[in-house]
This record gives sequence, C-alpha cells and structure tokens, in this order.
Amino acid sequence: MTPVPPLLTRAQVLARLERLAGAGEVRAPRVKQQDPDLHRAALAHFGTFARAIRAAGVPKRPRRVLTRDAIIVDLQELHRTGVRMTAVDVVDAGRNDLISSTRRYFGGFTAARAAADIPAPERPPRVVRWGRARVIAAIRDAHERGAPLAHSLVDRELFHAATNSFRTWREAIEAAGLDYDELKLRPHAYSDAQLLEILRAIHRAHPTLTLSQLYLLPPHGNTLRQRFGDLRRAARKIGIRGWPRRGRENRRARARSR
Repeated sequence: MTPVPPLLTRAQVLARLERLAGAGEVRAPRVKQQDPDLHRAALAHFGTFARAIRAAGVPKRPRRVLTRDAIIVDLQELHRTGVRMTAVDVVDAGRNDLISSTRRYFGGFTAARAAADIPAPERPPRVVRWGRARVIAAIRDAHERGAPLAHSLVDRELFHAATNSFRTWREAIEAAGLDYDELKLRPHAYSDAQLLEILRAIHRAHPTLTLSQLYLLPPHGNTLRQRFGDLRRAARKIGIRGWPRRGRENRRARARSR
C-alpha cells in the first residue's frame, strides 16, 4: 500500500489558507495542483474547499456574471493550472457554475472547450487483459509464495486483471483450484493501523458516505464496525472530522445545494 502523508491538522489548514489569502486569491484548482496535501486536508476537515476558505476567514470572491468571453478565459485558466478538461473534472475543481454557463452560451461543455482552443484530453490507456491462463498462474504462484490473496490485500494489478478475465475475484480464485472462503481475510487478521488506513482510503473515495452506508460497504464496513464501534471517533483518530455523515447531515447538505 502506498504510504499516505500525515494529514495536516485543522489549525494547520486554516493557517496555510490565511497565508495564501494574504499572498493573493485562493482558488481550489490552483491549491490542488500546488499543495495537494493542503487540499486533501481541507476536504477531510471541512467537507468542501469552500467551507475551509470560509472557516479561515478568507473574503468571498465577488461573483462574476459569466459572459461567453469570461467562460473562455476561465476554461483557459483551468487548463493552464492543470485541471483535466472534462466536465466532471471541472465540477470537481469547484466550477459547477462554469458548466451550467457553457450549456447556456455554447450548448454544452465540448463546444465551449473547442471555442477556447483547448484540445480534448487523451483517453486513459486501455487495460491490457492478461487472459485467464496468466491470471490463474499468477494466483497459484502468489499462493505458493505465501502472498496474501484476500481481496483487500492482493496485488492490485493481479486483482484488476482477474476481475477483467473473470466476473469476480471469487471466480478467479476458484478457477485456480483454491478455496475462496479459506483465503478470505478475517477481522482479527487486520491490525488497528491497517484498518485506520483502510478507513482513510474509504474517506478519500467516498467523502459524503453516511454511517449506515459505511456499515454496509463491502468488504470492510462490518469489520470496521466490529473493531472500532464508533466509526466517527475512529475517523477522528486519523484527523477526519464530521465523517461518516449522519443521514440528517446529508439531507441538510442536499437542501443547501438546491
């Protein structure tokens, strides 16, 4: 598992944002590119980058009326700062207003991107299939070496190759002549540190997850619950506050976004 840098504390996030505000305008895409640790910690502690900025007392940027020319300028600025130029990535960069404006003036994001002379981003490289025989051989080799074959700890390249060739990891394991149930990782096989790292990874992938959704999330939700009980308290141990959300918090967030 790739080591994750220690999460900045809430106070450190606020201090860095205040310093950035003193040096100029604070914008999420630029911070994400230039200081990813700050961006990650801001989302962990405050839920959104906008809330982090408000908590730091950074003056709100005056809302501009987006004209056709302004949309083109903003798209080009996002492109220069390294934002991948797809509608999804622009929304993730905090510019949902820009997407809605491209529909109004250009008929859609693709046409607006072309008007800004920005090339379409390259498609992600296609996954090269290993083929069933190679997957089975790799699973047997890993088993003979004593490498973990539990779904959550297995080598990711092997796991993805197996689920591309077979419908599920279980089917790949059984095709290799092994007993899937014997290889499953039991709750006691995790250390507390491993489980907290898994919890951190779940938060990165699902920042709006509720408690009830986390409990049901395969394959770790129930294991986390059995070990720690109070998962919000467990999340606070690794510097994540206000997560997983309670159901009413998600309802309030949806109401605010309307």
